[in-house]
Parts: sequence; C-alpha cells; structure tokens
Amino acid sequence: MNYTEFKDAFVDSFQDYLPAQYQDWEVRLLETVKVNGCYDTVVVMPPDGMGGSPNLYVEELFEYYVRCKDFQKVCRKAASIFVMGMDYISKLGAVPIVDLPEDRIIFSLIPQEDNERLLADTPHRLTMDLAVIYRVLLDAEDGGFDSTMITNDIAEAWKLTEERLYELALENTPEILPLEVIEQDGVFSILTNERHTLGAASMLYPGALKDVADKIETDLFILPASMHEVFVVPDMGQDVLDMHRIVADANMYLSHREEYLADHAYYYHKETDQVCIPKWE
Repeated sequence: MNYTEFKDAFVDSFQDYLPAQYQDWEVRLLETVKVNGCYDTVVVMPPDGMGGSPNLYVEELFEYYVRCKDFQKVCRKAASIFVMGMDYISKLGAVPIVDLPEDRIIFSLIPQEDNERLLADTPHRLTMDLAVIYRVLLDAEDGGFDSTMITNDIAEAWKLTEERLYELALENTPEILPLEVIEQDGVFSILTNERHTLGAASMLYPGALKDVADKIETDLFILPASMHEVFVVPDMGQDVLDMHRIVADANMYLSHREEYLADHAYYYHKETDQVCIPKWE
C-alpha cells in the first residue's frame, strides 16, 4: 500500500481493533497544525463529541507499516497507543487548563517558516527568523513533564496579553528549566536546559550567552542543533559560510522534523549583547 491507501484503510479499520468501551466512538481523520508543519491525524471521539483523545499521527504509523509490512500489527499497536493515551489524559485532566497558575508559563523557540498557520492562532513574538511561543507546563505522574501550547483562545480566557506572557515566561522558564552549559573539550559548548527539552530557548535567558562569551573572551557562533539545544562556538575567524553549512548538514540527521529550528548559524556579539544572522561575502 502507498501512503494514501494506508491512510484510508487505517481509518476504515481502526475501530475493529479498539476495546469494547470505545466501539461506539467515532474515528475521525483530521489535519493537525503542529510545529513545522501540518499532519494527518486520527482521533477517536466519544458520541457526545466532548473530551480529549490522543492524536495518532498517520505518517508515523505508515513508517512503521513500511518496516513491518503487517497492517494488522500496525492497527494493534495503534490501539495500544490509544488506550495508553486515554489513561494518560485521564490522569492529567484533573485540572482544567484555564485554572493553571501563571507561574507555569514558559516559552520555546520555533522557526517562522512553515509555521504561519500555527502562529496565526497563537500569541507570539518574532526575533530574526524565529518565533517565541508560549506553553503551560503540566506535571506527569512519572515525575517528568508535559506541556501544552497557549493559543489565542487560552490567552483570551486568561486575559493575558502577549507582552504579559513574555514577561511571565522570561521569569519562569530559567527557574523551571534551569540553564545547562555542557563544555566539550574547550572546542564548543552545548546550551540547553537541565531537562534537555525545548532547550534552544535557553539562549533567550538573561545573561546566558554573555556569560559564555565573557568566559572565553570572544564572540560566538550559535549552531542550532534542534529546538532542544544549540552549540556555541568561539569565533576564531571561521568562514561564515562554513558555519551555515555545518547546521544545514546536521539537519539531515534530525529524526523528527518537528524538532527542526533553523538551517543556518546565528552570531552573538559580546560587546552589544545582541544575536543576529551573520552574512557571508
């Protein structure tokens, strides 16, 4: 089966693989707007249309089908993921999102390109070719965390402007997700946070880049590895185009396209405490 045939067959058949309590639920195919693109998504909705449902991403299921060549095995796996997701939602769902406290608002960085539809529905601010968006942190039972994106509707319900969201996130994010600088033999450092999740936003933390630059007494090239971390490299006279190429080449090995941040380097000027996209001759 090709992708389209698989998608149609999965939507038609998935109901048969669900436990008995979900047999009267409706399987729907939706287009979900996420970071860095739109995705074909299957959800299973209760008869009253109310309540949450885990998203099943058709592209990921198709990739699994290509590997295993067993359609029934894919459906059984998807059903298992759905059941686990419903259990997870029930545990997280005790607190309505509109009641969550302001001290759990954080920010993350995403690329502007390919995210126009998402940005149209979310409070954000633009910086170079990136965008700052806002999320609410949710504790998970295993001691980890999950987060949900703040949409215009949520911000309106909270009566929070983008300016106020940024103010809160700038204060909260370094406290909730503390900066971690991992030095690599003096050649470069990795800038992230202690959870290694959404860590590229750590370069927005007050003083984060300046502290690294002051320590080594040079300006910095910033090489985005993903939304979760960036490499900072001392400016030792490297060719700017080579720095851009390193980032572009590294992106070829990203396992999930939603983690993509940029295909070029950035540059931090120590004297002005500013970040820009460096030009090359």
